[in-house]
Amino acid sequence: MAKIGAIITIDEAMQLALAEAKKGAGFTSPNPLVGAVVLDKNNKLLSVDYHKNYGGPHAEVNALNKLNDRQLEGAKIIVTLEPCAHEGKTPSCAKKLATLPISTVIYAVEDPNPLVAGKGLEILKESGKEVIHLSHYENEAIELAEIFFTNQKLKRPFVSLKVASSLDGYIGLQSGESQWITGEKARNYGHFLRATHDAICVGAKTFIVDNPKLNIRHNDFPNKKNKVIVLDSEGNLSDKIKSSNLIKYHSLEDILIIHPEKIKNKPEQDLKLIPVKYSQGFDVEDLLDKLFEKNIFSLLIEGGAKTYQLFLESKKFDRLFCFIAPSLIGQKNGLSWTKDLVTRSLSEKLSFDKLKAIPLDPDILLTMKTSDNH
Repeated sequence: MAKIGAIITIDEAMQLALAEAKKGAGFTSPNPLVGAVVLDKNNKLLSVDYHKNYGGPHAEVNALNKLNDRQLEGAKIIVTLEPCAHEGKTPSCAKKLATLPISTVIYAVEDPNPLVAGKGLEILKESGKEVIHLSHYENEAIELAEIFFTNQKLKRPFVSLKVASSLDGYIGLQSGESQWITGEKARNYGHFLRATHDAICVGAKTFIVDNPKLNIRHNDFPNKKNKVIVLDSEGNLSDKIKSSNLIKYHSLEDILIIHPEKIKNKPEQDLKLIPVKYSQGFDVEDLLDKLFEKNIFSLLIEGGAKTYQLFLESKKFDRLFCFIAPSLIGQKNGLSWTKDLVTRSLSEKLSFDKLKAIPLDPDILLTMKTSDNH
């Protein structure tokens, strides 16, 4: 990382802002991850910062608060996302920038929020600031804030599938044994994913067989609490949940039970029950609509095979995190995470793009976006 006082290029400044933004992961929901860098008129690095938490100052304000007007004379601010125009939990960043003696605002991508979308740029242009779109960083900036972009454009939660499997695609044995296929580094990264999603979702069989805690056990998030969603297709898990590990590690208000609309649960139950359309399986679109209404903006699917199938076949998911261990289990006793997925012809196969490989010795994480979701 460049040191304060170093002379850097605009490209280097944007790369620095993108890297800085990632420090907010797990703390900004429902806001996006955003980073900002301030250079003086000679491209000397003055300040670097990011959006640290929802309700707190935005990245631009955090970066600017370290500087005085004399330092800002003729300065440039480089930001990963268009400065906001509207007043919400915090004042408008665009209006603040318009009053400062900076000369130039450089951004990577326009805000998808219809309350903002280009309006922040107009405020800046009208105030006489030079506004530059660094378009070759647009895709990277969208990926950085992919949860926010999905929320704004599709009006549903961002959905990630998390799978830990052997080389031959098995997530455990048919007996139910599944701990542990991957090593400590992979499991630690899995807890990072829990911390950076609003809720974790599992199916009924995974809940019954594993009795999981589904909490966050990561040093960077010692106090982070998350919501847990259990898909209860039979509508009979409420009593089991009350004596499970979920109750030990989560408050009642953070446990959501999804059940078919046609099943009437007992009204005296104090767990949160959410009825969802059901026909040979939960209606994923209705499920996501109900969760979005409850301010769940990102969802991590952790199994099992039937739950993976539900989201794979509906194509209502956005990213796959596949942790692969250097081991083989074999078809005879192995449980495949795609065992219920039906592909009738190769033209129907699920396709992915933007593949990245992250080594997590001894395992490897493959992360990718689905290329045909809706």
